[in-house]
Amino acid sequence: MTGNKRSGNNMNGNTPAGPQAPDADSARVYAFAPRSAATAAPCGPRLPATVTAHAPREKAEPNSSTNSLSPRERVGVRGLHKRWLARLFTPLALAITGAALGQPDFDKVEIVTHKVAEGIYMLEGEGGNIGLSVGTDGVFMIDDQYAPLTDKIRQAVAAISDQPIRFVLNTHWHFDHTGGNENFGRAGSLIVAHDNVRKRMSTDQFIEFFKASSPPSPKAALPVVTYDNTISFHLN
Repeated sequence: MTGNKRSGNNMNGNTPAGPQAPDADSARVYAFAPRSAATAAPCGPRLPATVTAHAPREKAEPNSSTNSLSPRERVGVRGLHKRWLARLFTPLALAITGAALGQPDFDKVEIVTHKVAEGIYMLEGEGGNIGLSVGTDGVFMIDDQYAPLTDKIRQAVAAISDQPIRFVLNTHWHFDHTGGNENFGRAGSLIVAHDNVRKRMSTDQFIEFFKASSPPSPKAALPVVTYDNTISFHLN
């Protein structure tokens, strides 16, 4: 991970922004139109006729050919959009609902290890996945799921490396990503996160949609190293 930089734009303490869901009203189809000599930029050569500028199409009118789909085809498109949205938002909804309605049965949770590349691993358990950089400089861990899973996570890491977990980086403040902070922090791991993560973890949080509250985290769970924009780790 020599010289890697973590951007505050991607980990600003809020939920990381994922791909936007398709929206039939906002979707744009881009058509090609030849660029004329009159509009060519004086500082560059004229584009070939096959290279064009993109122009968004206006919203389809009621009699537009875009409405020529049969009822069966329209149902199929709607179903595809629903399945796409379900795959995108269901994991987050389940994580938040689990906190609001009761914790999962952690005794039944298994930590599954996936080798991504040499020295790079991903752990699956309950909640957000965990990233690992493993090498002679120690273990660098990204997120730590829930507190009751700490021992299982340690066992999974120990099966990969005999090096200590030196750093734990929180991508954001949600409980399924920071729940193990206190355990790892007390064991000597250095907790790192964006400034906003520490701010949120230090105060009461309330998720309006699920009417769920999250109390301030104990001091031992708070990040001790924070950053505003970028941070570099020179190891492994």
